[in-house]
Amino acid sequence: MTAIHSITYDCDSIKSPATSRPFFALLNNVYSDLSDYPVGLRTVYETVCIKQQDCTQIPSAEYVCHREFQDLVKNFDNSVIPQFISEKQLSELTYKLTDSDPDFGFVRNLCVRMPQFDGKTPQRTDYQQVPVIYKKPISANYCIQNISAMVVDVIDEFTSNPAVTYIIDYFNDLGNYMIIEMKTQYVYIIVSCLMSVVFAYIVLVLMKFFVWIAVWTIILVLIAGSIFVAVKMLMLAENVQQENDFRIELYGYTDDKMSNKIIWFRVIGAIFIIIAVLSIFSLCCFFNSIQIAISVIAVASEALSKLFYMVFIPLVFIPVVVLHLFWTVGAAYLYQCGGSFDVKYNSFSFVTITENPVTHIITRSTDSLSLFWFVLIIFAVIWGVFFIYSVLEYLLSSMVTQWYFQMEQQRRTFIQKRLFRNAFKMMFKSIGTLVFSSCITSIVVWFRFIFEYVNKRMNKNPNKSTTNKVVVGLVRAILYCLQKFIQYTNRNAQVICAINGDNYCKSAALAVKFELANAKTVLVLNSVGDFFLWLAKVIITALSGLFCYMLCATSHNKQMVVTPVTLTCLISYCIAFYVIEILELTVDTVFMAFLYEDTFMISDREHSERTQVYAPGGLKKLLKQHSEQESASETKQVYTAASRESKVTMQEGKLGQENQGEAAEL
Repeated sequence: MTAIHSITYDCDSIKSPATSRPFFALLNNVYSDLSDYPVGLRTVYETVCIKQQDCTQIPSAEYVCHREFQDLVKNFDNSVIPQFISEKQLSELTYKLTDSDPDFGFVRNLCVRMPQFDGKTPQRTDYQQVPVIYKKPISANYCIQNISAMVVDVIDEFTSNPAVTYIIDYFNDLGNYMIIEMKTQYVYIIVSCLMSVVFAYIVLVLMKFFVWIAVWTIILVLIAGSIFVAVKMLMLAENVQQENDFRIELYGYTDDKMSNKIIWFRVIGAIFIIIAVLSIFSLCCFFNSIQIAISVIAVASEALSKLFYMVFIPLVFIPVVVLHLFWTVGAAYLYQCGGSFDVKYNSFSFVTITENPVTHIITRSTDSLSLFWFVLIIFAVIWGVFFIYSVLEYLLSSMVTQWYFQMEQQRRTFIQKRLFRNAFKMMFKSIGTLVFSSCITSIVVWFRFIFEYVNKRMNKNPNKSTTNKVVVGLVRAILYCLQKFIQYTNRNAQVICAINGDNYCKSAALAVKFELANAKTVLVLNSVGDFFLWLAKVIITALSGLFCYMLCATSHNKQMVVTPVTLTCLISYCIAFYVIEILELTVDTVFMAFLYEDTFMISDREHSERTQVYAPGGLKKLLKQHSEQESASETKQVYTAASRESKVTMQEGKLGQENQGEAAEL
């Protein structure tokens, strides 16, 4: 049992929270103690307040006890015990208290083991008293282990090794040289990082053509290479088999090594045959999905290259997020500091433990209202961040959908300013959807925060079993997957909302319906998209690094290229990651728009005189093919129904003639 105090926390009658809280913020790693003693003794686990002259103790002192322990023993049998005791004394006192009342089992936690002292002196010399300084000295001291001399000896012994000295000198010289290179070539670094934006635009423009060639080349190379390796392995196995047969016929014995080679060649050939067959089978099954995935990526790269100013829109939201975090996190921190100080976890809480001075009964009281408002502020922090992110996603998706659902001629001459203004207006109309979707995501993240907080408190228990660890890992994985699923569904729901203006529930249901109905295409698009988006990041980074190398190689300091190129590659990768994340959102938006047009607008075109297909690029051909297939299927169904009706009519007429003949005979 440890205590929680809400007014005073000092070792030297410091009543002001402005000085007492900094004292314990500096003094304590895990625990703290309430006392009027002027010195804090820092042990391995916690800090205990002691008298000033007790900073140096006898070597037999194994435990240091809090004032609460001394007062508890004194109130129990009026006995006075020292603050520093041995393990034997602690066991006897604990047994005496728990034997009378089992509820006193917590008292052992009020004494802390001191670091082991192996010195031969009559007094411990491993502690020294130093003042506590927090911006300015405060009237409190603390005792720390006097290990500075030992540390110096260890460092001197370590650095006296020639190999260690060489390594230290090498990294010291390397760091100084890198700083000199950065100061000398910083202009080239800045220019190369700015050029990474240009390279990102070039990659977006070329990806429209590159993705078609790359995907089909990879597929054909995979199939042809698998077949070639399989045939080669089988031919080698056949040659070795013939050589082995010749050896048997000539010498009358076989070679085990040759037999093993035959087996390995045939096994490898069989593996590559299986790979080739699976590749061909997958190509046949996912051919249409591959075409759609390639077209979606190509159209998305074209859209972002035409609307490249979208890349700079998220930069406007950064100050908004910073401002939101500034006041919400600050409010949460100040509100938390208004609670009580939990000495067990060295943090503030809204639970206060008090002891009755007469009955010595310890009671816990929770300020439920303060706790509720604090949790609500934490939720506001999370909700605000996700709401701002949802607004950003909606604006970008709305701009892409407006570009998508334009006539071909209008798409070429579309006014960019009008595009952003329309998206902004649509965002205000769909503000309820954004609030609700961000709220759902925030609730899941909020539960993850609560779970991690509870798990952190449970980790203090030394008797944590393996089952608990497995359950914690399972729950953590479930919450993580649930958050990712909700975020993905919310993104698609926002795209549907930007297209037709429906509310969140209808948009989310329609998005899930699209995903389930086109599961194969979603799988292929995610696989192909992840590969090419990663490849785009690598290409942008490599081009920026190469450009920086060329600049440095043509300068007066040609040898200073390593640090500028390395730093340029790191910054360029961050820029590429930022641009490609926006491209990924564009890919998801174009895919949802394509599915929406493919599902709802085909029937509209068939029952009206309008024949315009909105999808740009290769998606237009796929939509027309799908429309023709649907028309042919409906025509076939109509023809089948008509032929079935004609057959029924002919059978009825024939049956009527037979009935008339039978009637005439009668």
